[in-house]
Amino acid sequence: MDENMPRSLAPQIAAIDFSVQDVSDIGLRGRSDVEVMEAAIVTND
Repeated sequence: MDENMPRSLAPQIAAIDFSVQDVSDIGLRGRSDVEVMEAAIVTND
């Protein structure tokens, strides 16, 4: 999940069948968008 989105939005996104992880929970807070996207791609493979 983008770090600019509120954590409270995660359950709503998950409810419509999307996988949701907060960047803070996976050690990516403050990282570039490219790094976050790369992690999302690896997670979904």
